[in-house]
Amino acid sequence: RMDLAFWTKALQKQLSDSGYRLHKGPEEFTGPEEKGVYFEWIVPYQGRDYVYLTGIIVRNRRIMLAEAGAEYSLFKAYESAVLKSLTSIR
Repeated sequence: RMDLAFWTKALQKQLSDSGYRLHKGPEEFTGPEEKGVYFEWIVPYQGRDYVYLTGIIVRNRRIMLAEAGAEYSLFKAYESAVLKSLTSIR
């Protein structure tokens, strides 16, 4: 059993090592039962920047991962709704 801190570092290392550029995070959020963290990554693709959000909550032996992604301007238009949705992870 590993805690949120361990999985946060593991997720950050995996994505950084895969070439994703960290844009924001780790940022904390509070779900219905516990805290989680999320990252926003920048991913260049075909001359445009995309945002890839990863959120994680660890509950006992379960790891819950949320993902969202879109072209940068589209993601920013819906960012507040995406972040709000993280708080409903059960």
